[in-house]
Amino acid sequence: MISNYAAETNPTSKNAPDANIERHFLGYIDKITDKLVHGWACNCEDFNEALWVEVYADNVNIGMAYANMYRDDLRHQGIGDGNHSFTYELPPDATGKNISVKISSYDFELVKSKGLLDAELLAINLDDSVTHRNKYPRNSLAHITYHYMPNGCPIVEYFSEPTIEEDESSDIHLCERLITAFRASTLPFARKTATSGMWKRIGDIFHSQLYNILEEGNPSSLAKYLCNAYRENIGHGFAHILTSDMQNPKSAIGTRMVDNLISLSEALGVIEYENPEQGRYGVNIYENIDDVVLKIEQKVGVSIGKPKLFGLHGIKNGDRVIDMRASQHLWAAWRMREIVGLNKNICEIGGGFGGCCYYSHLMGARSYTIIDLPIINVISGYFLMKTLGEEKVSLLGESNNDKAIKIMPPSQFLMATNNFDFDICLNQDSFPELPIVSVLEYLQRIPEVTKSYFFHINQEGCAITYENLPQLNIHKIVAEMPNYKLLYRYPNWIRKGYVEELYSIVTPLYLD
Repeated sequence: MISNYAAETNPTSKNAPDANIERHFLGYIDKITDKLVHGWACNCEDFNEALWVEVYADNVNIGMAYANMYRDDLRHQGIGDGNHSFTYELPPDATGKNISVKISSYDFELVKSKGLLDAELLAINLDDSVTHRNKYPRNSLAHITYHYMPNGCPIVEYFSEPTIEEDESSDIHLCERLITAFRASTLPFARKTATSGMWKRIGDIFHSQLYNILEEGNPSSLAKYLCNAYRENIGHGFAHILTSDMQNPKSAIGTRMVDNLISLSEALGVIEYENPEQGRYGVNIYENIDDVVLKIEQKVGVSIGKPKLFGLHGIKNGDRVIDMRASQHLWAAWRMREIVGLNKNICEIGGGFGGCCYYSHLMGARSYTIIDLPIINVISGYFLMKTLGEEKVSLLGESNNDKAIKIMPPSQFLMATNNFDFDICLNQDSFPELPIVSVLEYLQRIPEVTKSYFFHINQEGCAITYENLPQLNIHKIVAEMPNYKLLYRYPNWIRKGYVEELYSIVTPLYLD
């Protein structure tokens, strides 16, 4: 039921909020039409609290709504019991005005969701750059894609069929290994994730379901969850939540993936790099994507598409699927092979579900070690054992260390008694999100276990996190450390707004 309330009838005004109680709010505006505004809001410290929101038209308060309506997607994502959405009917005189929403009594303004920003962008003329800049200041499609699209979004075939396993018995032994390794990495057994920072918040909100399964210790339950893990709550941070609009042949997500693939092909030199000053421009984005993929695969020597398992979704590629991170992972794997060559030892800090490891192994890496949170190691362990073979992966506590792929928690990497001999260490899209103490520990340890290079691809936006602390600028931090010498710094080919840097590892000379 839609509920509207005048601002002066705010039911919370009788009981002012306690300023001493810390609250972390979460929510978005998901839809705005001439008739209504719809979204959701919650107090992350107390999901049982239903919030009131105030609706504004051109900064004038026009009414209120109670955020207590049920949405199944919120419940599925671990946002309490899902009863946190609101819908407010807009009066006729609000048409054409700028609509904004704030959580009542706390002056916390809800931002537009990525889906709403992309939907609004698709409805305007893509040539009107002034309108883009004024109406869509950041995080909208025209601002996060590289390519000019004079004819609108390209058409792609999106694969979203779930890869449900009818018989999970084949994964029982695999999941027994994952449970044993997880228990070994979190002894005494308890819910342990990042101790602070953005990843602690992600873990607290979105990872509870997998924690419950791991605590239960039932390999059959774990197998049923992991076979579609890329679409589950655990995917927050390295996957994209699947929505019905992705099946639209001109979806914003599909467009971003095509933009990434075209950028990858230009970076590899298999398609000419567009030049707005002369020659072809506004053409590459409309190349036949199957032809582009074939050219990329001929260049790098491996298939871009991954097997249809793990719940992967993305661009359909024959009997395979190209997920949203594929271009980023393939580019990082390719660059490392170009830097250090074949048959080398690679370490990645923050490996996510293992996409970069997957490509590096296919490209001829001798060994690949992933360092990540114990619960994320469960995800990468499953994905890599299913795609590359269970016999190739070594988990924490397993004695066979000659396997090509090793997965371990940060404690093992930072332990001084553990000897490693990496040729290159990679960090992609994670260091800025970590607490400064953790990043300094990693950066101090890397020169001790890596003989040649540190390679990283990260953003430098320094956005404010939920703890009101800015994300980190890795370039500035590394510049103060004597064991690193900057070899190059360039914009990342694949992801707009990202920087990639290569450092050589330096051993200082000490005089007696």
